[in-house]
Amino acid sequence: MTHTFVKHLTRAGMDEQQADTLVECQAQLINDSLATAFSCTVVSTVTRFRSRSFAAFEANAASMAALNNDSTPSQSKSPVAPVRDRDQ
Repeated sequence: MTHTFVKHLTRAGMDEQQADTLVECQAQLINDSLATAFSCTVVSTVTRFRSRSFAAFEANAASMAALNNDSTPSQSKSPVAPVRDRDQ
């Protein structure tokens, strides 16, 4: 691809050495931009994954805490009256 670009530039009148240097510089800029875009995508994906994982962890912890609180005997009075001994 880069060789084709150099040929287009030289046909348009640019010196071959200048065309080659220009194409190399442009290819490097494109590669750097793609690498940066890829890195940003990876960081964004990892951040979203960690956020969702943490949110799921929080939800599970809250559910477990709620279950634990529901199974703890309450200190309130029982609505059922105690059974009395018949001999009294």
